[in-house]
Amino acid sequence: MTGRSPLLIVVGSGHRVYHEYLLSLMAEHARVWLLRDAEPTWEKLYIAGCTVVDTRDSAAVVEAATRLADRVTVDGVLCLDEARSVPSAHAAAALGLPTAGAEVVGRSQNPDGVRDALAAAGVPHVAEAERRADDLTFDIACVDGEPFPLFVSRQIDAVFPELTGSGHVVDSTFADEEMTALAVAAQRAIGVRYGVTHTRVRRTARGPKIVSVHWGLSGDLVPYAASIAAGVNPGRVLVQVARGIRPDPIPVRAHRVAAVRFLTAQADTAPGLVHADETRLPSSVDVAEAFPAPDRRSTGTGGGTRSLRYAYSVVVDDTVEGCARALTAAEKAFMPRSKGEFRDGTTGIPDAPVLPDASVGPVR
Repeated sequence: MTGRSPLLIVVGSGHRVYHEYLLSLMAEHARVWLLRDAEPTWEKLYIAGCTVVDTRDSAAVVEAATRLADRVTVDGVLCLDEARSVPSAHAAAALGLPTAGAEVVGRSQNPDGVRDALAAAGVPHVAEAERRADDLTFDIACVDGEPFPLFVSRQIDAVFPELTGSGHVVDSTFADEEMTALAVAAQRAIGVRYGVTHTRVRRTARGPKIVSVHWGLSGDLVPYAASIAAGVNPGRVLVQVARGIRPDPIPVRAHRVAAVRFLTAQADTAPGLVHADETRLPSSVDVAEAFPAPDRRSTGTGGGTRSLRYAYSVVVDDTVEGCARALTAAEKAFMPRSKGEFRDGTTGIPDAPVLPDASVGPVR
């Protein structure tokens, strides 16, 4: 006889392209009850139920979580984007479930609060938190105050300056012990007892320094890239941390590098609908897809410059050079598609793809 499958409250689902694979992986290890601002659509494949609520309103989220907990046993609360991390923390605290607490989570959204906490703990940090391409980002899970480094990434233009667009590269060799130890120390300094953060670290002439600490896993499909490069299961990690369980040890495997790249264009020069010609994709391309609809992004200070992400690819190889070749091949494989014309002959905006299960190897 099998035991009861744990039930987790997930506050918000986010953008389908960036979060569907996470929700899918989580659903393999727990039942998911979604709190969402509107009725679910694509999320229906992965959830046990849904409550429609303002997910940015802490009081409303706490009320919805409490009402659910009055009917069923809830084993954890989490969110998939930083914007809903404080309401999620309030709900977890109200139910007596593992959490870092709303004060600690809120501090991660306040650069001055992070710097004050780091200074008080004697953790070196930079005075300004402007992003630089050569910064390293450490994704770290914390359970009962103990940090567990998961993977490390770097912006794509720091590794492949010849490539346009945006993205990230995941490679365990980016970081040394000193930088990893500093990222771990930052979790303790700001008081992360339970949760997952992505923490940016910069090499300086005076040694590594913390740039910023942000709540939740890295975005932009970085955790998916880590899953195929390092064998980390980000969905399972989220479930375990939300339940107060230490994440599984990262499997020992041959060194691999993974990269995710987003093809971008200015709004007035963006291409029409595109698709990837699979016959032109090398085996190192794990996925290459068009966005169902262009994703608008700010590229300048103050959000004044806008660009559109219209396609993306994720690749894995033994070397960074191999990833660069695969990303270039994937870009060349994207071809114009007639408006409303898709592979299955249907019309309209296509659904976002579910990224392949990293455990079964490369899939295109």
